[in-house]
Amino acid sequence: MSMADASALSVGTAHEVHNVSRTLGVTRPCPEGDPGGIPLAHTSEGEWVEGRLYQPMEPTGRSALVVSPGRVTNVVEMGWLAMPLLARGYTVLVQGYRRGALRYQVRDVADVRNAISWLQENLHREHLRIGLVGHSRGGSASLRAAALDRRVESTVALSAPVDIARYMNGLREHSPSRYAMLAKGYGGTPAEDPEYYRAISPVQYAGQIATPVLLVHGSDDMVAPKENSEWMYAALRASGNTHARLEIVAGVGHFFEHRFQAPQFDHVVDLIDRWFMETLS
Repeated sequence: MSMADASALSVGTAHEVHNVSRTLGVTRPCPEGDPGGIPLAHTSEGEWVEGRLYQPMEPTGRSALVVSPGRVTNVVEMGWLAMPLLARGYTVLVQGYRRGALRYQVRDVADVRNAISWLQENLHREHLRIGLVGHSRGGSASLRAAALDRRVESTVALSAPVDIARYMNGLREHSPSRYAMLAKGYGGTPAEDPEYYRAISPVQYAGQIATPVLLVHGSDDMVAPKENSEWMYAALRASGNTHARLEIVAGVGHFFEHRFQAPQFDHVVDLIDRWFMETLS
């Protein structure tokens, strides 16, 4: 798949809110400590995408955010981020990804863009300002969406892999079993399909991102090491984006875990809130 193909992904029409369990024909009890929000589903290119909406009871004047999870995280688990952002006045739509046989990450950008469309069509607010937040896979998707969708005004990428071929080539020696697992998920190695790896790598889109970008990474991330955000920051600055910022959080890992201590979620939420106050106020 070429970058041109990725850019041409169509943005479908979002539809009314549906209860996820009813629409998708599944029943699933809420887990203990359910983070709240309204379960819903919207469409992305004609297929259902699970989501969760967090909306203030009264207008706050704050922006709307599309939050995209990582590969191993579902929409409910992103409540650690959605709930405190809601408490600070943001409307938050946590969106999942379509299931299917297409290659990993190929449709992620279209899913993010259709989540934006859903917000625009259903919130009925004039001058709705849109920010994106994504973790890991979701951070990668958010960065690529920021490059291709002019409705995006500010982006936060958390622990995002950005140069997938470079990451995979290093992983081949560092962790052969993980390399094999990911290569299977990607449908091939970087040597076998370099164009596909370029198409899903945000660093290749840096020159198309003119809006503010905050990159947040843990110094001890061994899943997608902090060098990924350093590469993206350098690429954005080299392309002339003066509104890029890099925050390395000392001592935390991919999920902002801090060794045997509590995760540093509050600090990450503070960084995100300050960023959007600065760039979307």
